[in-house]
Amino acid sequence: MNYTKNDRIISVANGFNIWAFIFAWGWLLSRGLWSHGLLVMLIYIPIYFFHTIVIASITSSMKLQELYYLTPTITLAAIHLYIGFKGNQWIRALLIRKGFEIIQ
Repeated sequence: MNYTKNDRIISVANGFNIWAFIFAWGWLLSRGLWSHGLLVMLIYIPIYFFHTIVIASITSSMKLQELYYLTPTITLAAIHLYIGFKGNQWIRALLIRKGFEIIQ
């Protein structure tokens, strides 16, 4: 879909956004989706903290259940997939809030 305002045209694709999937919060912040990006960064903090505990348990004698080894990876993958699928929708909503009009 294309959006216009003051002779400026912005095109936003439909569907999955590979760049949003790969870079997640960095992509959100670079596109001006500040609240989404900061929320994702806040969610990342405990996940990375837990990830360091998992890595420490792998390299030391402390034992965790095997399920816990995959928990941070699965959680981060789910977050990245969600952002990849919803990123373009969030961009379109931001453009509408900024006063852009849809061009068919």
